[in-house]
Amino acid sequence: MSGTVKKNFSFCCALFIGALLRSGIAAAAFADISRFHRPDTAGYLEMAFSLVKNGDFGSLTGRVPLFPLVCSAFMFLFGNCWQGALVAFLVLVSVVTILLVRICAKEFKPGCENAAVWLFALNITAIANAPMLLTDTLFGAVAALETLFMFKFINSKRSGYFISSVAVSSVGTLLRPINLLFPLCALALLFPVEISWKKRIYTALGAVVAACVIVLPWMFRNVSCQAGFTIDTNTGAMYHQNGAMLLAEVNKSDYESEKARLISSMKKEFSDVKRYPDERSREEYRVKNYRKLISEHPFIWLKQQLNFATLLPDAPTFLELAGATTPNRGTMGVLARDGVFAAVKHYFGDKLYLILLLIPLLAASLLTILGTVYFMAEKIRRFDRESLVVFLLFSLFIWYYLFLPGAISAPRYHIPVLPCACAFAGCAWQSFADILKGSVHDKGR
Repeated sequence: MSGTVKKNFSFCCALFIGALLRSGIAAAAFADISRFHRPDTAGYLEMAFSLVKNGDFGSLTGRVPLFPLVCSAFMFLFGNCWQGALVAFLVLVSVVTILLVRICAKEFKPGCENAAVWLFALNITAIANAPMLLTDTLFGAVAALETLFMFKFINSKRSGYFISSVAVSSVGTLLRPINLLFPLCALALLFPVEISWKKRIYTALGAVVAACVIVLPWMFRNVSCQAGFTIDTNTGAMYHQNGAMLLAEVNKSDYESEKARLISSMKKEFSDVKRYPDERSREEYRVKNYRKLISEHPFIWLKQQLNFATLLPDAPTFLELAGATTPNRGTMGVLARDGVFAAVKHYFGDKLYLILLLIPLLAASLLTILGTVYFMAEKIRRFDRESLVVFLLFSLFIWYYLFLPGAISAPRYHIPVLPCACAFAGCAWQSFADILKGSVHDKGR
C-alpha cells in the first residue's frame, strides 16, 4: 500500500468513526429532544421565535444574532420538525470540521495531519456537543477556518489570508461574543512575519475594517434598542456568575448561595425603574460592579481566570445524551469549592465505572493536551523566530479561548482550541512515531 493511500485510508477511517460517534450519540438522545437543550438554549430560541413571528428580533439584546438566525431558518423550512433537522445539521457541521482540522494540520506541517485528525475525531467534547442546540459546534467550525487562514498567512505571507482569518473570527463574534477582542490580539502576529512595514500597516487596516464592517452594525442596532454600544447584554451576567465564584472563595462560602444573593440584590436594585429604565442602565450596573469586585480582589480573580478545568473532557454531556446520567446536579459548585476529583465523585456517584467505558475517548483528550504541551516546550527550548510565531499562534488560538471564560468553566468552551491544539499535538506525536520507526529500523539492520 502506497504512502498516499495509507494517509487517505487513515483519514477516511477517522472521518467514518468520527461521524459514527457523533451521529450515534445524537440518535441515542433523539427520542427526547430536550436532552439537546441547556439553560443557554432558551435565550437563543427566544430571539429565533421573535424573528419567525415578527420578522425581526424586536428589542431583544441578550444574545448575538447568528445562532438565532440559523434556528429561525430551520423553523421556517422544517416546521414542527425543525429541532431534529437542526440537530442533524449540527452533527454534519461537526463532521465537516474533522476535514477542516485535517487541512489545518497539513497546512501547519505536512505529515502531522493523520495524528491531528484522529485526535479531533475521537475528542469526546466535540462528539458530545456536536448535536447540542448551542453555538459551540458552529463556533468550532469557525475556529477551524480562522486557524486555517492564519496558518496560510504564516506560510504564504499573503495579506488576504490574514484579513480572511480576522473576518471569519468576526463572524464568530456574532455566534459568541468571546471573539470580540480577537482581531486586535491577532495583530501581534504581523510583527514576527517577514513582510514590509508598509504591508503590515495595510494588512492591519484591512483586518480592522473587515472586523468593523461585520460587527459594528449589530452593536449600533443594540444602541437603538436602548442597550448601549455593546455586542450583547448577556455580558453583565459575569457579575452573578464569575462574581459569585470570586465571592465564594473570598467569603469561604459556596457558589450557588453567592449567586442567589447577587441575583436577589440586583432584583431589588432594579426595582427602581427611574434609575434603571432600560437594559443599558442595568447592564452598566452589572459590569461596573463586576469590575469593582475584580479591583478589590485582583489576585483571586487572576487565579480563577487561570482555570484549567475548562480542559476537562465533556464526559457528562456524552453520558447525559446516552441516558446514563442526568444534568443539573450542582457539579459546578462542587468543582469550584472542592476541586476536580470531588466534582467527578459528586457527578458520577456510584456509577464511576462509566469512566472506564470511555477510556479510548478520554485518552484522545489527554493525548491532545500532552502533545500540545510537549510541542510548545520544544519550541520554547529552541526559541527563535519560528518559535515566536508558534508562541503567538498558541496565545491567539489556545490561550485566548482558555483564559477569557475565567471561573465559570465548561468543557465545551475549549472546542475552539481544538483545531490548533490538534495540529500542535499531531506534530508532537508524529515526531514521536517517526523516532520509534527509526529505532525499529536501526535494530533491524
